[in-house]
This record gives sequence, structure tokens and C-alpha cells, in this order.
Amino acid sequence: MRALQRPAALLLLVAAALLAGITAAGGAPVSPRAVAAAAIAASYPPELLLLFERPRTARMRDAKLRAEEHFLDFVELLWPVLDPKQPFVRGQVQEAIALHLEALTAGRIRNFLGNVPPGSTKTYLANVFWPAWEWGPKNRPDFRYMAWSYSAELALQANEDCRKLIKSEVYQRFWGDRFELDIGSDAKGFYRNNKGGWRRSSSVGGASTGFRADRLIFDDPHNVKDADSAAALLDATRWFARSLPTRVRNPGNEAQHVRVPIWVRDIHGDLLDDPDDDRPVTASATVGIMQRVHLHDISGIILKNPALGYEILLIEMRYKGAEHPARKLETWPASTIGYQDWRTELGELADPIRFPEAEVATMEARMISDGGGADAIAAQLDQWPLQIGGTMFRADWLPIIEPHEAPGGVDKRGWDFAGSKARRADMTANACVRRGSDKRFYLVDSAAMRGGPGDVDAFIRARHLLDPRDLDWSIPRDPGATGIHFAEYVARELAPGRYVDSTPEVGKVQSAKPVSSLAQHGSFAIVRHPGCEATRAQLIDFPYGEHDDLVDAISRALAAHVTAPPPPEAWGGYGGTVA
Repeated sequence: MRALQRPAALLLLVAAALLAGITAAGGAPVSPRAVAAAAIAASYPPELLLLFERPRTARMRDAKLRAEEHFLDFVELLWPVLDPKQPFVRGQVQEAIALHLEALTAGRIRNFLGNVPPGSTKTYLANVFWPAWEWGPKNRPDFRYMAWSYSAELALQANEDCRKLIKSEVYQRFWGDRFELDIGSDAKGFYRNNKGGWRRSSSVGGASTGFRADRLIFDDPHNVKDADSAAALLDATRWFARSLPTRVRNPGNEAQHVRVPIWVRDIHGDLLDDPDDDRPVTASATVGIMQRVHLHDISGIILKNPALGYEILLIEMRYKGAEHPARKLETWPASTIGYQDWRTELGELADPIRFPEAEVATMEARMISDGGGADAIAAQLDQWPLQIGGTMFRADWLPIIEPHEAPGGVDKRGWDFAGSKARRADMTANACVRRGSDKRFYLVDSAAMRGGPGDVDAFIRARHLLDPRDLDWSIPRDPGATGIHFAEYVARELAPGRYVDSTPEVGKVQSAKPVSSLAQHGSFAIVRHPGCEATRAQLIDFPYGEHDDLVDAISRALAAHVTAPPPPEAWGGYGGTVA
């Protein structure tokens, strides 16, 4: 904008000089202040104002225009309101965050996730300054904001800081004429203005029923201290999946225009203001700004699901480039707004002014000494947690033993079916679990494949030929007649002469709990076999891993040992209950 003003300013300067010469030749006095007043009324560039002895007015107008055009200029202008003794450090990290927030305001993107190291002023930028910028400088006081954090206290503080900006003398001088805060609802946790906009804060999982917003902001939804808590992780991810999407005010992908009836505008006195009154209905936007705490945290869910439509900003403390695990993912999205990390050297720091090498090294040493270990550094600084565990199986619970170490016993095989060739589709899996003579359970073998219906049939037949006839199978039965018919088809056509039990599917997590309990108490082991490492990895990742087919098969095989009815005397077919 500043570059575009210069030709106009030069033209105005020339015109002013010619005007001065003409009027002087005609004997008429020239009033610089009158010319300056006219320039102010016509919104002429500040350069012209400076020429005609109005430097203070010019600087004020310039500051206002800069803050309205560029988000970080607004931040610099209002920063002393919140931190008068500490200057705002405007680095590349802050520029990157601002670029994405401006894109949200402009409607170029709808959802934004920023994974940035601690100390990057991410809360101030996304949860304090940005809402105030949209209400005032961008003239959208009708926007409604809902903000969440893992802590209700932190959420309230961000709300209060935003309100403090709005009430400041500078903000009111420049944009106080655009809206007013409603004194009847002017509290920390909730306040509204006279243009229909409001702002509300809550903790993750806190009450928000009945409120729908244009801007949904989740700011550090996970507590770093709860990184190893399965319950806390599950609560936060469930909130993201189940509650957050229901708080959207306008779910459309693009801004729509709605024409308000003339008689309605007439009653409200809006007819003369805008005869057409083609009002935009802006699509709601979601902003997530956080540091990673776990591989399966909310960021992990977003990274694995590009269909959620998030623009992702990843800034690790020490640059890893294309070698960063997140950027290696098949689901890693390319920037739609042209953003590219400014660093070119591996290991280059993100913010060498605020966090130079010595400070980063001290931070890393402190994280390790405080018990966080390398995983804390990987999660909070590198934005990719080393921990690959889910919430139900730990690696040290799942020993791999050699075949000769497993005692004899009774074997049962469980199945989980799928029938798609798509690259990321679920797989058809089976697993054989033995109840040993020592009363412990052993995963004897497991296998999985991806393919269409014909491939699945061949996979089942091949396994049937390999298994002894007295090895019972347990297969899932989908609801309805189709599920019953498929179970009968497997027993009659694919595994004739074998007892095949069929029971309805229950929740995956619920089914896996007995396996998890046995593993935790040392009563479950994996016998070495082809693919055992992949099966073990899937157990460790459960329930947040990309696939859980083998886990389902194992759960079903174990359940067959405990709950399956005894086979009839004459084996040879479907043993499920037809109802």
C-alpha cells in the first residue's frame, strides 16, 4: 500500500505547487493549513499533510492506515497497552503467523493450524490481537468468537487482554466510532458489542452449548504436563472431534450474500444507508495454535486427515527441512497461500533474536533434566513427539518370544474384514491367539492384506487350508440380513468343515480392553512370526494409529477363548446365532 501511495503523493505535490503559483500570481493568499484540511477531508496521503505543516495529523493517519492494512503493524501499535516495558520483537515466526491470520480474515483459507515452539507470542497474536484487529481495523464488529484452552484461567486471561486492547485510548481514538462494548455484558469470560459481535472463552470440555461463533480458536488445548495421560489426551481429542464442529455459526465454504427485504431495512432505518444491502454471510473459520505434546494429539489428528481442510504452519525450533517427519507424511498438505519456510540451512534457529543458540541449548538441557527427556524436546521444540504409543498398550508390555518358548495349548483365530483396494483403506486381518498350558495367552501368528472382494476370498481360503480343522474361527457379523449371509458364506464356501463363530461387533476400544489388561499384567506375549513387528506396532499405536485391523482380530480371537460357545460335536459349518 505504501508503495502505491508514492506516485499519487508526487502528483498531489505537483498539483499543490501549481495551485500555489497560480493563486500567488493572482494576488490571492495561499493557506497551507486550508490545503492540509482539504487533504485530510479527501484522505490524501500523509506525505501531502507533512508538506503543509500537519506532521502530527499525518503521523496519526499513517499509523491508523498501517494498522488497518497489516496485522503486525496493528500488533506493534497496540503492544505497549499489554506490555509497556517490553518491546514487541517482530521476527520471521511472527510474520508467518500473521500471514496466515490475514489470509483467514481475507477469506483465502478457512481453517488454520499453527504448530510453533513455546515463546512465539502465538497466544497474543491469534487469541488476543487478531480478534481485536477484525472488530476494529477490519470493521467486522459483527464477528463472534469462541476461544478454548486446556485451562479456563488461561482462556479468561486472553479474553481479558483482548478487552483491554479494545478499551485502550489508542484503539478508541482510531476505531471507537465503529462499535461500543455493551456495559450490560462486559465481563472477562463474555462480552458483546452493539453490532452483534461477542467474545466468549472456556476450557476444553467446558460448557459452550447454545453458542455458535464465526471464529473458533483453540489455543494450547493440551496441557504439557498431561502428555502421558491417556485420559486427558482422549478427553481433548474427543472434544475436538465431537464438540468443536458443532459450534460453527456458518459452515459454508465461501461467503454468501443475502439480500435483506426492503420493508425490514426501512423499519430499521437502513434503507438510505445502502439501497442494495447485499450483506455477506461469512463462512466460519477455525484457528488452532499449539505446541505438540503427543503424536496422537489434536495436531496429529489434523495431520492425518487432510479432509478436515486445515492450512498448516509448522515451525520447528531447529530447521529440519524436508526431513521433518510431518513433511514426509503422505497427507502433508502444500500451502495454498504460497508460504514457504524462510530457512535454508538445516539446524537454523527459528528466532535467533529471542532464542539464540545458548538459550535454546539451555532450554533443551532443562527439559531433559526435568524428566521430559528427548521426547519433550521433540514435541515442544521440534513439533514431532518421539512417543509413538497410543493409550492402551505400552511397548514393554508386549515382549516378543521365540517359538520354542511358547507352551502348547488351544488356538483360536479371529478375523476383521474389509474389501477395498484403496491405498489407505482398512485391511482384512486375522490373528491366532493361544491359551497356553500355563494359563497365559500368546499371539501365535497374524497377517493382513488389502484388496477387493475376490482377493479377500482367496486370502480366507488360503488360511483355511493352512489351519488345522480343529482350530476354531471367530468372525464379525454386521447387523442385518447381509451380515448374517456373509457369515454363512464364509463358513459354507470359504472355510467348509470348520467351526466358525459369528458375533456382532462391539466398540473397538471396548473389545481391546481384555487384551490390554492381560498385557499389562504380563499374561500376553507375541511369538515371533513374519509380520510380528508390524502387529506389535499397531498395538502400541492403538487406538490412534492409522489402522487397527490386526488389533480387532486379536481382540476377537481372545474373546473366542472366553465367550464363544463350545463347538457342536460334528464340526462343519456356521456356528453363529441367527436372529
